[in-house]
Amino acid sequence: MSGQLCKDVPEYAAKPFSSVVDRFQLRGKKALITGAAGGIGDACARALAELGADVALMDLPSQQQALQHNAGEIASKYGVKAIAVMGDVSSEQSVTDFVAEAVEHLGTIDVLHNNAGIISGEDTADMPHQEWQRLMSVNVDGVMLVGRAVADVMIKHGHGGSIINTASMSGHIVNRSPNDSYGFAYASS
Repeated sequence: MSGQLCKDVPEYAAKPFSSVVDRFQLRGKKALITGAAGGIGDACARALAELGADVALMDLPSQQQALQHNAGEIASKYGVKAIAVMGDVSSEQSVTDFVAEAVEHLGTIDVLHNNAGIISGEDTADMPHQEWQRLMSVNVDGVMLVGRAVADVMIKHGHGGSIINTASMSGHIVNRSPNDSYGFAYASS
């Protein structure tokens, strides 16, 4: 093979395909999206459903109405199964419960989008330690807790999958908030 181009070696050559969308089809796959009551989480749940995945939209119990509305719209528009599950990504027991609920309704989880996250209006050098802990518990611990629980499902069910973690550009730039706080805790998460 020395000196040959990949295109000239059948096992390495690109295979022709008719549609980029077909390459990204998720028909038959099951996805869990945290922080899905609105914003990026809702948009990603809709995108995964548009590609054919059944979806479990997860957010805090206070967001139940928005989650159920979004799940209903998704199921109607894309013809997939879409459910709302409530919980708190910073609570290990809650994570265990909402992941089990998603698996009960969907059968498994092939794709996790860890998207839940919070910001704080007290994100300054004088931030109370309790507020720091709350932000880290959701933005850091939540990613680990949900990722671990879903990876355990993937292993138990004998299939691989994809775990996607949303992160903020604030970890790389100074991103001042409207109230002029520094955002150092948020950037640290």
